[in-house]
Amino acid sequence: NYDASLTFVKPKTSSSPVWSSFSYVFISNRKKDFVCCDKCKDVRHHKSDSGTSNMIKHIKSCQTTSKDIPNASLTIKEYLRSKTAQPISRIFKEKITDATVEFVAVDNRAFELASGDEFINLAQTIFNVGQDLSKTPGVNVLDLIPNPRTVSVSFCGIALFYLNDELKLHVFILGCFPYDRDNQTASQIRQFVDSKLLEFNLTLDNSKL
Repeated sequence: NYDASLTFVKPKTSSSPVWSSFSYVFISNRKKDFVCCDKCKDVRHHKSDSGTSNMIKHIKSCQTTSKDIPNASLTIKEYLRSKTAQPISRIFKEKITDATVEFVAVDNRAFELASGDEFINLAQTIFNVGQDLSKTPGVNVLDLIPNPRTVSVSFCGIALFYLNDELKLHVFILGCFPYDRDNQTASQIRQFVDSKLLEFNLTLDNSKL
């Protein structure tokens, strides 16, 4: 463990035998809503009032599960496994593992976030840029990450309103989509809305516009 803020702690008092196989996840000495399997290092969401049935099921599968089984639970390290055949230092892997645990645990994020395509793309992009800047001194990672106050992204929300024969209004939210048109003129907005409606096999009734 190369991050001193990340620790795994056994409960001081517990009547359940499952805690002989699990430990609480602590970040900066604060207990998070996660537990870690001592054997396979699989991390699971857990609250004090949620019981131990989930951990009991995992213990049974952990004793028999092989890494060759496709549906086996993934450990944190497996979420971050290399997609190439190039060997990677264990020290580097441990550092990334610790940082990932802290990233998801501090704000109670799902561990599946670290295996999503968008997260992988973000991590790969930062890695690639880091390689290009490896010879540039004094680069701070904060200079690379966009500030949410300065990023300007337009969104378009689309909803359907239906008034039935009993004059009861029904509202159906289709979604809120990033607006990628050059401008916000009426014609551009109409084209954008039409394109999104087609994704739901819907079209506007021009006779009622």
